[in-house]
Parts: sequence; structure tokens; C-alpha cells
Amino acid sequence: KDMSLGYSPREYMEASLDFLKSYAENFKPGANSFFFTGATGLGKTHLSLAVMNKVTEKGFNVFYGSADNIIKQMEKERFGRSNGDIEEEIENADLLIIDDLGTEFKTAFSETAVYQIINNAILNGKPMIISSNLSISELEKRYGQRVVSRLNSFKVINFIVTDIKQKKNDNRLI
Repeated sequence: KDMSLGYSPREYMEASLDFLKSYAENFKPGANSFFFTGATGLGKTHLSLAVMNKVTEKGFNVFYGSADNIIKQMEKERFGRSNGDIEEEIENADLLIIDDLGTEFKTAFSETAVYQIINNAILNGKPMIISSNLSISELEKRYGQRVVSRLNSFKVINFIVTDIKQKKNDNRLI
């Protein structure tokens, strides 16, 4: 057990997994939003996709994309280099999942787009799952207080376990 937490990282992650299973099974529009944070390889994307699969099985529309791909597509559409309407796709989704926030190339456009996506979803009561390798304080340094203040209503799940991929690789060496 981690004495500062009062429980082991495994107990914490098992409780988080159980909670998110229930969330996905009982999903409805207007549900809670989540911010997954932690180092690379801890299962943030895997868990996001598992929630997405369950929610889509229930007939809901989910928009999933990496922050980098979403921003690139928005930029292409905005400047006439691509057809489509990613913003409409996001707006029409019952659940919005943004993976790897903070990995996109930082520009004035990307900073504004991130704010607009998150702010519009909150204003429309759209539940979100956002994952990042960055902590809340690191996000604030990157995007500023405006973006971080929007995340205050999110339930934060800290992925505090060892890198699963690295552990598997380490076990192969033995």
C-alpha cells in the first residue's frame, strides 16, 4: 500500500476500472466527463476504447480521435485543404473522446481549437473522456488557465501503475 494514499495503486486502478465499466454500461447523454492522466503505456487509450465500444454497443454515437488528428483535420477544413466537417461530427456525438491531449504540434490554431472543442462540449452538456500524458499543472502551462478551468468539472483518474508494455517486455527478457 502507498501510505500517502491509504491503498495500493492496484486497488485504486481496480476501483477505477469497476467505476468506468459501470459508467459505460449505464451511459446516457449528459453523463460525467473524465480526464485520464499518467505516463505512457498505462492503459489510458485502452480504457477509453473499451468505454467507447460498450457505449456504441448500446446505440450511442461516439466520436474518438487523437488530439493531433482532430486538430490537423480541423486545420485542413478551416483552410480549405479538405472537405468534411469534423466539428459537426464532434457536435453530433453523444460522447467525445480525445486521446493524447498535448501531443499535437503547439500553434495558436491548436491552442484555440482545443479550447473551443472542450468549451463547446461543456456548453452543450456533452460528456467527454480526455486522456493525456500531461498532468493538470502541465496542461495549464501548455494551454493556460482557460482550458484547465474547463476541466474542473471532470473526474480525474490518475493512472499510477507501472508501464504495462514495458513490464511485458521486461518479462520476455527473463
